[in-house]
Amino acid sequence: MSSQSIVQYLEAGVGTSVMTRRTTQWFKASGAIVKGDAVSFDLSQAVAGDKTLFVSKGSTGALLRAFVGIAIDSAGDGALVQVQTSGLFENANVGATTVAGSQLCLSGTAGQLLLYGTGGINPIVAFATEADTANKADVLIVRRF
Repeated sequence: MSSQSIVQYLEAGVGTSVMTRRTTQWFKASGAIVKGDAVSFDLSQAVAGDKTLFVSKGSTGALLRAFVGIAIDSAGDGALVQVQTSGLFENANVGATTVAGSQLCLSGTAGQLLLYGTGGINPIVAFATEADTANKADVLIVRRF
């Protein structure tokens, strides 16, 4: 039987690497993934169970729309990759017009989040907490599953 313990850490001013509303899970990379990339379940996998074991860079492609979270580290094809599935993430891969408060969804650029309503067809998956600098910004990830 599976069990889960939730630890709520409430100390202010300690950064995003502690458990302040942040959750993470491990997956296998389907293709190269770079730290900060938005990732989705790889629904192109042939074996049913692998569809939720493997993640790829998320995009608006039909089989890559099932957003999971943002990669905490880079990973090569077949390697384990830790993915943040909720909470504040620093330096996510975002579009160049991102400003604080932007609603973000998957884009046509693999691994990048785009302003909702500017070509993004997927649900809102994150909110920007700052303007982008060179396509990187801090975002608040909305838990999807």
